[in-house]
Amino acid sequence: MQEIQLVNDGQAKSVLSSIDKLIRWAKDASSKYEMGMMRLASLLMESHRGAYWTFRGYSSEEQYIKETFPQSRSNYYTLISIAEHLLPHIPQKQLEEYGRSKCEDLVRIQKHCGVVPANWGIHAKEDDKETFRRRVRAFLNDNCHDDGPSSKNDPRIEDQFMSFRLLGDMIIVVRKALDIIGLMIGSEKSMAQRLELLCAYFLSGFSEEGEGHVRGRNGLLFIIIQGCIEQLDLNENKCADRLVGIVAASIRNNSGTNGTTIQDQNDQSSSG
Repeated sequence: MQEIQLVNDGQAKSVLSSIDKLIRWAKDASSKYEMGMMRLASLLMESHRGAYWTFRGYSSEEQYIKETFPQSRSNYYTLISIAEHLLPHIPQKQLEEYGRSKCEDLVRIQKHCGVVPANWGIHAKEDDKETFRRRVRAFLNDNCHDDGPSSKNDPRIEDQFMSFRLLGDMIIVVRKALDIIGLMIGSEKSMAQRLELLCAYFLSGFSEEGEGHVRGRNGLLFIIIQGCIEQLDLNENKCADRLVGIVAASIRNNSGTNGTTIQDQNDQSSSG
């Protein structure tokens, strides 16, 4: 039988009142944060274009980012991207009223439509951010038809949202990989662009053969080599001999062969 506890009315009202105050404070703090991030986006864009970081003695923007945004380089470029896409078309004060979350979704609308239609400004003003995000997602899904130019299979159209939950060492590994690819292609690239390039690099080494089988890098390269050889004019003087020499020298220099050529391996097997 459930135990009945006597409740002090005054204490209950005090607790409930404190909860209400904290909820209002959290909403107000969140609103101010969203507004402040859009002010920051505008300033970061100006600083980025004018290379203002040089006035603080930094030798590169990458060094400045490490000092200013040590936890999230992608956050830096995401804010710049929002400002670059929206500020030419929407007043700064209006973007601050929308907040960062809604502005990120407005960028998706702009990429899809070319401009931000006026009705989306009304939605951004009236909806809370979760309602607005659901509205954007539904719009993009409904307007990206397979039989039209805005196909879901068209990589130029950002019509889907992907999110991942990374924990513990997974974060370290993924961030390290994204940081390294950023050094290769330029730190101005967003995390999404870096992840895309990593996936493209992985896919370049493999191809599907059907029935769930995957051909590895060697199989793909063998096909490429075969195509190159078919383009050679073997009637040229000693062309075949030169080709064999190139292959032999390459095998000798390949770390995977430990300096042993195919002929050496054949000789060893014959003597054995």
